[in-house]
Amino acid sequence: MSRDLALEIWCAVALGLVSCVVLARVTGGRYATLRRVLHLLTATRPRTAAAFLGWMWVGWHLFAR
Repeated sequence: MSRDLALEIWCAVALGLVSCVVLARVTGGRYATLRRVLHLLTATRPRTAAAFLGWMWVGWHLFAR
């Protein structure tokens, strides 16, 4: 994968994340905020472990290559 394509993908991911945060704020609670989603992902130890392992997998496959 070329460097330019990788940067375009990361910019699209960042834009999507910002869009979701803005949408959550503008709608007044109809959609979950990023803070709420992260809280739900890490509410219990098994969920925290799964989130951690998932982040490790993403990091290995996207950043380590």
